[in-house]
Amino acid sequence: MESLSIVVVYHPNCRASTDFLIKVSKLTAADIEYINIKDDKIDTDLNIDVVPLMIINNDENSIFKGE
Repeated sequence: MESLSIVVVYHPNCRASTDFLIKVSKLTAADIEYINIKDDKIDTDLNIDVVPLMIINNDENSIFKGE
């Protein structure tokens, strides 16, 4: 079975992002990478227009955006 890989893009001043980080941090069966959109540079073709944003297993069809 392939392990679950999650990338979470967040903004530290966004309440939805920080609430989401708390929930995601409780996952134990996943490799989680956190990207702080305020401070970190991202080299991607993805349009990151909403945070929090979650990408599962590096799959463009498995991108979930907050509102």
